[in-house]
Amino acid sequence: MLCVNPRHLFLGSVLDNNRDMAAKDRVQHGSHHWKAKLTEELVGSVMVRISSGEKQIHIARSLGVSSATISMIKHGHIWQRALRGEV
Repeated sequence: MLCVNPRHLFLGSVLDNNRDMAAKDRVQHGSHHWKAKLTEELVGSVMVRISSGEKQIHIARSLGVSSATISMIKHGHIWQRALRGEV
């Protein structure tokens, strides 16, 4: 059941709410995110495949994601926690 205790609520903007959510680590990360198409293991294999010289477009097609997704993984813009082994 969801908590509806008024003492647990406070007024704030969307930005305030997002900051509070992040501070309390209530953000869904990695494969637990509802829109995730990859797993932490697959992200690790992406980095191995990139390191071995495989083209990003081939990796993307084999995983059913865009080449932009592979590029963002490569440059650390997404999946940082998985790459650090935190998820």
